[in-house]
Amino acid sequence: MRDSTGATSSIKMDILLPLLPFTRAFVIMELDLIYLSGFQGTSCEIDTDECISGPCQNQGHCLDRVNSYSCDCEPGFSGRHCEEDINECASRPCQNGGSCQDQVNRFHCNCPAGYFGTLCDLDINECEVSPCLHEAVCINKPGGFKCVCRPGNAGTWCELSIDECVSNPCQNGGSCVDGPNRYQCLCAGGFMGFHCETNFDECMSGPCLHGRCIDGVDVYYCQCELGWTGTRCEMNIDECSSSPCLNGGSCVDLIDKYACFCLDGYTGKNCDIDIDVCLETPTNVTLCLNGGTCLDGQGSNFTCSCPAGFIGDFCEMDVNECCSDPCLHGAICRDLLNGYLCHCRAGWTGLHCELDINECLPQPCNQGMCIQNEPGYGYTCFCRPGFVGRNCEHNYDDCLLQPCPGGSSCVDGINEVSCQPVEGDMSSVPWEPSMTQTPRGSLLTTSPMSPVSPYSEQPTGMEVNRKDHSHITVGSVLCGQVNRKISH
Repeated sequence: MRDSTGATSSIKMDILLPLLPFTRAFVIMELDLIYLSGFQGTSCEIDTDECISGPCQNQGHCLDRVNSYSCDCEPGFSGRHCEEDINECASRPCQNGGSCQDQVNRFHCNCPAGYFGTLCDLDINECEVSPCLHEAVCINKPGGFKCVCRPGNAGTWCELSIDECVSNPCQNGGSCVDGPNRYQCLCAGGFMGFHCETNFDECMSGPCLHGRCIDGVDVYYCQCELGWTGTRCEMNIDECSSSPCLNGGSCVDLIDKYACFCLDGYTGKNCDIDIDVCLETPTNVTLCLNGGTCLDGQGSNFTCSCPAGFIGDFCEMDVNECCSDPCLHGAICRDLLNGYLCHCRAGWTGLHCELDINECLPQPCNQGMCIQNEPGYGYTCFCRPGFVGRNCEHNYDDCLLQPCPGGSSCVDGINEVSCQPVEGDMSSVPWEPSMTQTPRGSLLTTSPMSPVSPYSEQPTGMEVNRKDHSHITVGSVLCGQVNRKISH
């Protein structure tokens, strides 16, 4: 350090170190000087005033200390810097439901109606100002008062006049007239009593002549005996006025009833029942024949509903259904009971023989085309080249025509042959396969009524004979004519 003369002096560390815990100082080494926190000046002779920055709030008094400060707070504040306002309402000082309002170092109680005082602990006597009206008695209560009203008054201050008619005391439509602490009922017609609760009996005079009287409200009703009508049951009822007798019957009026005289063929109380002739017939007598149904008509008349196949008034005639010629294409009609049967000619089928039988439908030709003939004449198979038979089911042996030269064997194919040399014979001319085909026009015609006959070999060709003289020639020979006509 430098002394007053400017000379530099040294301070031993063993002297300053014991002072550090108490001064909260820190040491800064600069050359040979040591500076302590909280002090200032050339020789650290001046204590730093920490209160210069005004750290204490809310008018708190700041006390400077060595390298620190403390705040002496005003009443109502707390905290290191007096920044906290003390809540005086935390202890809930206000009584009787008063609301507490926190202020600086004090509080204020907002008292509810009926209370006053710093803590709302004092009750106001509201009866001192006589708030109750109409000579009512006032009773003071904590936080308020109660008025005991005289009869006929109501309300907080007995300011209302009670309307005794609000409860509707008058019965049966009576009108209520309110008065001071009372009411009066003006009754409607037919009622009497303080509350109009009694119904006046209008039947006391016996107004009903031929019936029972039923009392009503200001009125009466007569329940008349049978056969009488009118307001007082004074008129006899005419039961014939509604014309109850049907089908021309005559009506006779009686007391509380009537009688009907019916025409012939009708019966019943109102002549509404027609005498059923069909039911009155003896069991061993049948009006309608052949199962016909008897239908009753007006009076003694009846009709017969005939079953299908019969006509006539009594269903006595059988209908001939063949008269309308229902069978077609020359079929024979056979009359039956309520029907007919058609015996169709060959080639036709159906209920009326209206359908032509399609013999080609099951595709009978295996290796050919089926052509349907005229109805009743079957079908014809046009075979593919190389096939023969009734249904083109046989492969024609083309080797029968001996197409191969000598020394070779013939192998049949479909509409062709192949020639192969005989095994072991290699001295002949080099073999060349030859193909022999039947003409493209080869065909076979047949009919299911005329089966194909067995065929036999021929030196120059093949001919398949048929019993009906239709035939076909295979090979170079032209096909024969088929006697039957082919229809398209």
